[in-house]
Amino acid sequence: MNGRVSLLLGVHAHQPVGNFPEVLDDAHARCYRPFLHTLHGFPEFRFAVHFSGWLLEYLFDKYPDDMGLLREMVERGQVEVFGGGDMEPVLASVPGTTVTPGSAIQGPESPEVGGGTFPLSAPGGY
Repeated sequence: MNGRVSLLLGVHAHQPVGNFPEVLDDAHARCYRPFLHTLHGFPEFRFAVHFSGWLLEYLFDKYPDDMGLLREMVERGQVEVFGGGDMEPVLASVPGTTVTPGSAIQGPESPEVGGGTFPLSAPGGY
């Protein structure tokens, strides 16, 4: 193969809402922690990431030092955080009239990664 190859890497970290803490801790030890520590060492490697909203909150509460690496990578422009419904709703099935300003989307503005939440505002739903 000749020339340069471009790679678009997007990672989705998901756990079912209410999963057992020991399962989350095992996933963090075997997956999330090594992933964050490895990519933190390569600031020129850019990627996108999505953590389920409740999982992101759990990890920031329980592992603030490890998740601080995510915040640092976001701040230095290495990571683009993409969002979704905080509790993993199937947004395509939510009628637009049901969606209210209180329906928050978790995204790059989340307090965990430096901002806040933003309201779901797509006219007519998703």
